Amino acid sequence: MSNYVFFLDYAKQAELYYDIRLRIDNTLELHATEEQKQRCIDIVDFVLDSAR
Repeated sequence: MSNYVFFLDYAKQAELYYDIRLRIDNTLELHATEEQKQRCIDIVDFVLDSAR
C-alpha cells in the first residue's frame, strides 16, 4: 500500500469520526519517482530533490 492510499484511508476515517472535511493532495503520487516514494518523502523533500 502506498503512503498516498494509507493517508487517503486515514483521512476518510478522520472525516467520519470528527465530522470534518480533509483533502489529501496527490502531487507526490503523480510526480515522485519510485525511489522517492520508497524513501517516503514529503513535499519539502520533493522540492529540494527537484532543485538539485
